[in-house]
Amino acid sequence: MKGFIFDVEYCWGFQARIAGMSKTSSSYLFPPPSTILGAIAESYNVRKGRSESQGVSTIVDLSKGILSLTFKSLNAIPISFQDLNKVVAIRTSEDEEYPSTVEVYKSFDAPARGKTILSSLDDKPPSLRVVLIVRDSDITVDDLWRIRRIGSKESLVSVTNVNEHDVKRVGKEFETDYAIPVLDDIEISSRGEFLYQFTSLLTEEA
Repeated sequence: MKGFIFDVEYCWGFQARIAGMSKTSSSYLFPPPSTILGAIAESYNVRKGRSESQGVSTIVDLSKGILSLTFKSLNAIPISFQDLNKVVAIRTSEDEEYPSTVEVYKSFDAPARGKTILSSLDDKPPSLRVVLIVRDSDITVDDLWRIRRIGSKESLVSVTNVNEHDVKRVGKEFETDYAIPVLDDIEISSRGEFLYQFTSLLTEEA
């Protein structure tokens, strides 16, 4: 097993809309693990010379070797909101090309799109720290350094630090401030929109 710890700085925040909702869906408070995995897969595909059409299969393959993928905010709090966005239809449907001066209402739209601002608590850019633990995976440090966005194409990030570590399993229970799934039979305390719980984790090998 090996683990990676890397820090990313956001320019303003991100857009990772909740799946299964309408076109006016809100954005998650923090990027879900699947969004972070997608960012890693994009960089991984570039190194492997794979096309965008192989993105889904790459995520499936990488998921098989991932034991843990979590994160925490270093200096930012999320503010989720929705604003109006002008959408222009560029397509051909039933022999009609859009945008069209005839079918104006089918050519343009202005739905509310969810976004999340990461508001910094200090004078530094809003940052997240991500922990990735893998087994039998060829993800490299270079793949993580080359991540350029986490979220939609507007959710630009800069990777500021990447470290690789050897890890081992431990049975000691301790408190963590990283995001983890809500598990059964685990003590949980709630503070606002965040849940705090106790569980055992993988740690760096001594």
